[in-house]
Order: sequence, then structure tokens, then C-alpha cells
Amino acid sequence: VEYGLSRFFYDTNYDLPAAMNTMAFDKYTLGAKLTPGDPFKTPGKLWQSFSASSSFEPSDTDTGRIAAAQVMLAVVGREVGVDVSLSTEKGTVPPSLEDWERMFVAAKSG
Repeated sequence: VEYGLSRFFYDTNYDLPAAMNTMAFDKYTLGAKLTPGDPFKTPGKLWQSFSASSSFEPSDTDTGRIAAAQVMLAVVGREVGVDVSLSTEKGTVPPSLEDWERMFVAAKSG
């Protein structure tokens, strides 16, 4: 199984270093971390654009596309809302629905 965006998306990015970084980020940061509230202060959009474009390392202030889509689907089925921040983690397989539920419970009690 290969995770990531449509091949069409990657093929339309003609900036080779940026395309390679995007593909690597989508492939190697499939893990996720939930933290209660909004504790992470970011240095600003300009700095984020520079740092995000040159690294695919996990970050508390960055969120992978796949994890963002998954967490939205996972939270829709819950009866109780949560106030969490979603961060990237290293991983080559995205969390299962059971993993998401464990993370929601841990974030709420943490």
C-alpha cells in the first residue's frame, strides 16, 4: 500500500527539490500526535514557509495532509468533542481509527 496524494499532484510540482520534499514528507510523516489545547507557539508564517520547504522532519507546529484528513473523519464519528492540536510524527503507516480514539482519550485525560 502506498500512501500520499494523487500522482497527478506530485507530477504538477515542477520544482524538483520541493517536489521531492513534499513526497518524502507525505511518505515518512504518516504518524500523528494529539496534544490538548493549542500550546505550540509558532514563529510566524514567513519562518514556517522557509523551514517547511527544506525539511520533512516531524514537528509540533506542522501537520501532514493525510493525518489532517484522517483526524477530521475520526472526530466526526465521536459524540464528545475535543480541543487538541495535531502534529506530525514519524511513521510509514497512518493511525487506525482505534489509534485515533486512543489518542483522543489520552489527550483529554492528559
